[in-house]
Amino acid sequence: MRLLAYLMFVGGLLVAALCAAKLPPSDKADFPDTWPLCLTAASVAVVGLILWRREDHATYSAGEAIAIADGTRISPATLLRSIVDLLDDLQSRFDTMEPDERLANIEDLLQNGVAPLVDSRRAIIDQLGLRKGSEVLVAAAVGERMLNRTWSAAADGHLDESRSSALEAQSAFQEARQLFHNLTTGESPS
Repeated sequence: MRLLAYLMFVGGLLVAALCAAKLPPSDKADFPDTWPLCLTAASVAVVGLILWRREDHATYSAGEAIAIADGTRISPATLLRSIVDLLDDLQSRFDTMEPDERLANIEDLLQNGVAPLVDSRRAIIDQLGLRKGSEVLVAAAVGERMLNRTWSAAADGHLDESRSSALEAQSAFQEARQLFHNLTTGESPS
């Protein structure tokens, strides 16, 4: 259905544009003689767009679980909680890990926690709305940036910078998790 809606939108838009581009048949006419076809094609494009958006919205229904790398399905709230828990674990073992183990843990967190969260941004916006959802996503983006910085500093052997970046990432994801919780339960931020 989504493909059909997309084709209706694009096809209608193209036909309407081509019909509208035709010159009027004479100097006395204001519109080309293709105006009925132009209006029909524009209507088809609008119906296609509505169906496409409706299908798109159904795909990302509010709070819907999304598939992650291993094929399991998980909700955005569970993903945020999991990321925070994994960062807590990373912080507790940070100084005792071997450099390769530290990098592998950060990469795993980015692949199996942050990447699926990024993929669920549409579900978060559908559930919370654009303004509130973007608050959560901005906090998560800060966390992702700091986690990438953690990996980079660890790869370069700058343990102090890596540790402080991991703390900032942990703080940002905790904020994102708390915001998501507050906005979905209606609680006021603490």
